[in-house]
Amino acid sequence: MGWIGLFVGAVAVLWAGRRLSKTGEGIALKGNIGFTWVGMVFIAGATALPEFFTSMSAILRERSPDLALGNCFGSIAFNIALLVVLDWAEKRGNLLSLGDSSIAFSASLCVCLMAGLGGLLYLGGKEGLPLGWGTFLVGGAYIWGMRMVHRHETGKEAATVDKGEVESNPISRMSWRRIWLTYLALACCIFFASILLAWSGEWVSRRTGLGSTFVGFLLVAACTSLPEATATVTSVRLGKVDMALGNIIGSNLFNIFIVCACDLVWSGPIAADCCSHHLLTIQLDCGLTAMVIMGIVYKTRRSIGRIGLDTLSIFLAYLLGILLLYRFAAGA
Repeated sequence: MGWIGLFVGAVAVLWAGRRLSKTGEGIALKGNIGFTWVGMVFIAGATALPEFFTSMSAILRERSPDLALGNCFGSIAFNIALLVVLDWAEKRGNLLSLGDSSIAFSASLCVCLMAGLGGLLYLGGKEGLPLGWGTFLVGGAYIWGMRMVHRHETGKEAATVDKGEVESNPISRMSWRRIWLTYLALACCIFFASILLAWSGEWVSRRTGLGSTFVGFLLVAACTSLPEATATVTSVRLGKVDMALGNIIGSNLFNIFIVCACDLVWSGPIAADCCSHHLLTIQLDCGLTAMVIMGIVYKTRRSIGRIGLDTLSIFLAYLLGILLLYRFAAGA
């Protein structure tokens, strides 16, 4: 039954994620909002719901903090690894070269927050300190970063918006009430599908016999990242690369929030009850995100077929990280 649940939940989030991207495009055009901002807030907020429910379910129902944190950190790495698929879909082999300063700034914020979170987890495991006090620092930094991105994107989009594109887009021609109802309906579809994914992922983790850290990192994280995968691929095909990149980085920022939320609802310091392998996944997440920033800044045009060397390097680093994590999990 667990495998069937994974399949049904995956199909539901694939369908909703595809339509969510088109709805986000309409919101950006109708509201004259930057596509990066829409991707980081509206689309990422909806596509991060599976990670939120899966981690909360692992904490409250399954009492498995390793699965909860493994899901969050694994989703961050999996989202970044999706860039190789996006690069192939974009067809020019230079996806990251199309990223602008807003994406680079947001990715830098993500690295800083993950590094701080890693330090808090380390101190919590050694000293028994809670993460709760650091949640306010993470939240403040996130709000400040989103405010800066919004200010930058609002001015840029106001100067580049195409009125013909606004009029030809079917979503932007809808009333705001209908747009928001559509957005909420798609978000609810993703949310309820995530409930099925959470139960199925825990069932599979028990049946496979693998450590919950590895299953949370790979299997469950991959399934709960399906909305991001579908929404970003659809955004690229619509020609909205900035919205696709914004969705990936925005979803990763939401995952950091989820870790802090898990600590707040766990009975005691969550770091004291987790294995140390999560520090490896945090290092992998920081390294992959740093490679994204370098790709945006360097803007290489070199590629192998339809895949750029930068995104290919990111994907190979992701595979190496999975191999290392599996070896640690198998030896634990």
